[in-house]
Amino acid sequence: MYKKKKGAILVFTLLVLAIIAVLSLQLLRGVRVHSYFASTVVAREQAKMLCLGGIRLATAQLTQHLYDKNLEEEKRKDSEFLEKQFLSNVLPFLNKWQFFPLTKKEDGFDGEIKISISCEHGKANFNKIYFDYKNNKFKPVVVKELADFSRMSGLKFDREDLQSNISKFFKDRKIPLNEISELLEIKGFENWKLFYEPPEKIQDKEEAQKRPVALMDMFTLWTDNKVDPWMLSDGTCFSWELRRPEWGDAEKRKVFFERSIKRFKKDLGKNWSENWDVLLPMYGVRPTKMPFRLLSQQFDSRVYTVISCGKVRGIEQKVLVILELLNKKLQNKDSRKENVPAKILKVYWL
Repeated sequence: MYKKKKGAILVFTLLVLAIIAVLSLQLLRGVRVHSYFASTVVAREQAKMLCLGGIRLATAQLTQHLYDKNLEEEKRKDSEFLEKQFLSNVLPFLNKWQFFPLTKKEDGFDGEIKISISCEHGKANFNKIYFDYKNNKFKPVVVKELADFSRMSGLKFDREDLQSNISKFFKDRKIPLNEISELLEIKGFENWKLFYEPPEKIQDKEEAQKRPVALMDMFTLWTDNKVDPWMLSDGTCFSWELRRPEWGDAEKRKVFFERSIKRFKKDLGKNWSENWDVLLPMYGVRPTKMPFRLLSQQFDSRVYTVISCGKVRGIEQKVLVILELLNKKLQNKDSRKENVPAKILKVYWL
């Protein structure tokens, strides 16, 4: 005859409760993972929005002087005054980070936009300087120049091997470069940093001046065969042994930028070897390695690189855009609706 065992129901009940607990724990864990994932996706999309918004901020900064409604009629006709306004808006912040914090109270969520503007006209056009279009080949000087630049940039290789690799690359190539990044195909150049990174806050000034140089910050393919001395890139300052941009220059060296901008004139480019004193407050020294023949005679910089970074809850999105200003003439108050201030030439999602 079957005998009831004491505690059997209790054991069964505990077993059922254990199973329910395990299932509940798994469900809770899944909900937590999904919640974290959803939160991360939202933050990533918000960071992307801020990142793209930074491009608009940079475009507004580059064209701000063209849409001043309160400008006097006499000054509106003075093109030299407008160029000074442009330089005042852009020059102190060139090649450096600018920060724009966002708060939940004012903007809907906490975050940060940071942008850096640099000018393509402040770099040497690789094809225009080094490619011989008549004979459809690169000029021999490119081998020595690139070897020197690579050593200055911290790449350590045997000089003969390096020059041999560079010579082979350009001997085999019969067409101009389509992308600066193609130089990374040269054996020994793989570790050369491609994209520019603006200076960070470093206490040691000597260390700040020795930071690595980016390939795309030394050369460009978007301009003519001249370099605008007003808008020199960090890489160009490095190669010509001028003072490089540093963190906080916009505030610390504000008076030096103002001195140079105040002396701006359109005809300075006729003789930069004599007129370099105008730029001396900005670059700190009189250049010894600068090829003055490469300096542009007119101030007409239209192509710029913008690095924009959006950050939300520790998640960061970054993009590098090359854009061209389409109009450098003063606009009336309604023209912003009609005219597109700039067009995007290239996008690198970093």
